[in-house]
Amino acid sequence: MKKTNLLSFLVVIGLILSSTKLIASITITLTAGELYQSNGVTPMADNGLIQLIADTGADGFTAPSNSSFVGGSPNDIILASFALDHNTFGSSGCFSNLINYTLLAPVVAGNQLMFRWFPLLTISSSQPGVTSYGQFTSLTATDFGNGWIVPADGGVIDLNLLTLGQGGSHAESYGVANLLVPEPTSFAMLGSGLLMIGSMIRRRK
Repeated sequence: MKKTNLLSFLVVIGLILSSTKLIASITITLTAGELYQSNGVTPMADNGLIQLIADTGADGFTAPSNSSFVGGSPNDIILASFALDHNTFGSSGCFSNLINYTLLAPVVAGNQLMFRWFPLLTISSSQPGVTSYGQFTSLTATDFGNGWIVPADGGVIDLNLLTLGQGGSHAESYGVANLLVPEPTSFAMLGSGLLMIGSMIRRRK
C-alpha cells in the first residue's frame, strides 16, 4: 500500500515538473525616448497607452481599427498593455518598462514584435475609436538593443527606440504619433451616401 502511494506521488511530481517545462517564460525590457502627439511638439503625457504586439502569422502587422487595437487580426497578439510613466528611466523624456511574458501558443520564438503608443488613450480604453497613434519595429538591433523578435525560452532582450536627441540613431519623427485610426467604414459610406443624395436634390432644383 505504501509503495503504491509512493509511486502515485512520484508520478504526480513528474507530471508537474514536465508541465512546468512546457511553459516558456521570456523577459523584455522596452525602452523609448520622448514620444509625441500627432503635432510633433506636444509630448505624450504620463498614463498614455503603450502596447507591445507580436505578429504570429508572419503576414505583417495589421493597423488598428476603430473597434480593435489590432484591426481584428487573429495573428496579432497584444503581449502587454501599460501606461506611460516617465519616472521609470533616468534620462528626461524617456521611459523603460520590464515585461515578463509566458510564451503560450500562438506566440512562439521568432515572431516579430512591434510597439504602439496612443497619446490620447489610457490603459482603461477598451477600443481605439478615431485617434492618432505611433508604432515602431525593426528586425535588426537598434540603439544598443536587440532585434524586435520574440526570444527563445528563458530569453532576455532589450527593445530600444531612441531618437538622436536621446543619444540614439533615429530622427525625432520616429517618436511622433503621425498615424490615424480611420473612422468606421459604415460612417464613411453613410457620409458619401448623404453627399450623393444632397447633390441629386440640388440638381433637381
